[in-house]
Amino acid sequence: MSMLDMASRLGNAQERQIVPTGIEYELEIVKMKTGASKKYADDLEYVVYSCKILNPPDGMVNVGPVEVFLWDADVQKLIDNIGEDRANDSDLGWKRFLEGIGVNWEEPFHKEDDIIGNIGWAVLGSKDEGEHGFKNTIRRWVTPK
Repeated sequence: MSMLDMASRLGNAQERQIVPTGIEYELEIVKMKTGASKKYADDLEYVVYSCKILNPPDGMVNVGPVEVFLWDADVQKLIDNIGEDRANDSDLGWKRFLEGIGVNWEEPFHKEDDIIGNIGWAVLGSKDEGEHGFKNTIRRWVTPK
């Protein structure tokens, strides 16, 4: 990439906007990535889903994606590395996420094919990412009653 191309690209870079927090938004799961955390001895596996806010408030045109981070390791690996309480929180996070997007966790499901494209509602929060600015986060999924 030439310096001229880089200057043009950087000149067009924009800060992401975040939507007001504490409000329910409709989200669509649009992407998934997996990896292994090098922070723990067992390289714990994780999944990150990116969600698009379907109806951001009027005038908000550069709203960043909302990411959902979930541990994807087996339960004993989780307990050994992060403790029983956090392993339980991880399972509860998966359960609420799946219920929030309408996936029956009592039936077998594929983490990509059965989740990407699903739509659900969540109350959003925000988090300061330092150099990257603020980003929206999931405060809680709204699950059907």
